Amino acid sequence: MLAGPLAEDLNSLPGDPAAYAAPLPSTTGATIGWGGDLGVLTYDAEPFEFARAAAARVSDVGGSMIDVAPDFSMAEEIFRVFRGLGYRRLGANLPDGALERTKSTVQENIAFGRSLDLDRVMHAGELRARLHRNMAHLFAEVDVLALPTTQVVPFPVELEYPTEVAGQPMTDYLNWMMSNCVITATGCPAISIPAGLTDEGLPTGLMLVAPIGEERRLLEIASAVEAANPFSAQVPPIA
Repeated sequence: MLAGPLAEDLNSLPGDPAAYAAPLPSTTGATIGWGGDLGVLTYDAEPFEFARAAAARVSDVGGSMIDVAPDFSMAEEIFRVFRGLGYRRLGANLPDGALERTKSTVQENIAFGRSLDLDRVMHAGELRARLHRNMAHLFAEVDVLALPTTQVVPFPVELEYPTEVAGQPMTDYLNWMMSNCVITATGCPAISIPAGLTDEGLPTGLMLVAPIGEERRLLEIASAVEAANPFSAQVPPIA
């Protein structure tokens, strides 16, 4: 990974990158906050239960886990609006005639970005500030937030995306992976570690989320939790 400040990059973080060279531990005293579905997500049973079990094993390496319920009700709107602005800019930079040659979902995203008005963008900024405060309150209680990485197990390559999760219809191709989208909205660093294989040999994952700027701490906790869940050497069968 890359670390350390860069004067030319306004998004780079201060701090000595040498901190990342130190060995990662196999134990931790961290408290994990199990967020589950965050009150806004739909999960199939297998990825959910595998991830919860993997997070709970932090107690085997010196840590603890508690249930938490942070308010993520505004996170999808934040993600969609700021993502839409990115697509709006992408559309503005496309050469003449290029938009018509892109896939339909790209055209839909650009159209959504162009539909955004100033009031909606300003409101999304206010929501993002509220979500930031919510995360600050959460991290006053726990070291990291935990949730399943994906809402479904891997699906057939012929399927563009799942249109249903746990019996609930997905309105578009983002809904089935909204677990990642809402975390993106927080701006917090996140990492995914293996949570085990299903009976069919399909991989599941556990996502850990740390406060902004705490990448090294996140790696340390993830290393210890992974030591309690030694699944990284398991290889899914390939037919």
